[in-house]
Amino acid sequence: MTVSLAYAIVVSADVARGLTDGKKRHFPEKGQRLDMLNVLLVEDDLDLAETVVQYLELEGIRCDHGSNGMAGLQLAKAGGYQVLLLDINLPCLDGLSLCKQLRDSGDNTPILMLTSGDGLDDKLAGNQAGTDDFLVKPFALPELVVRLEALARQVRKLSCADLEMNLSDKTVTRDGSISTLFERIVSANKTNPAT
Repeated sequence: MTVSLAYAIVVSADVARGLTDGKKRHFPEKGQRLDMLNVLLVEDDLDLAETVVQYLELEGIRCDHGSNGMAGLQLAKAGGYQVLLLDINLPCLDGLSLCKQLRDSGDNTPILMLTSGDGLDDKLAGNQAGTDDFLVKPFALPELVVRLEALARQVRKLSCADLEMNLSDKTVTRDGSISTLFERIVSANKTNPAT
């Protein structure tokens, strides 16, 4: 019986941390940064998912996993992720439909779509659904990390107290009241004209 290096790393890391029950821990370990990147992986290939989750955790990236599109949708709606990593071909709800539902509901979290082929049709459909980037399987794990970090650096929302500015759709929300950014600027200029 051959044990893969990735599995050996997973087992060694879990044993070293006392996590032999396989449950995901959602709290920082001693010495771990509190501002670590938090991603959601929605992938039905459990071997690939386990390898990706464990590699990302070794790289200091917290990663939750959903094994089908519906589970991924529920986890994504719960929020708190800087990047979503979605497989295109998922049971229950495919990755493109999942992406479209999230975008239609106003979720602008960056999405990296995993695809088993680099066909133009998948990329065009993904772009229509609102995907930010694609990664073709098989992929190098260090490349995945670089792409996740790049997507996480994209600023889409700025907030302070009850004021939130959405840079993607150019709206400002204050106490639940939404207006376009342009209207806010015009209004501010009328009340405080430059001299």
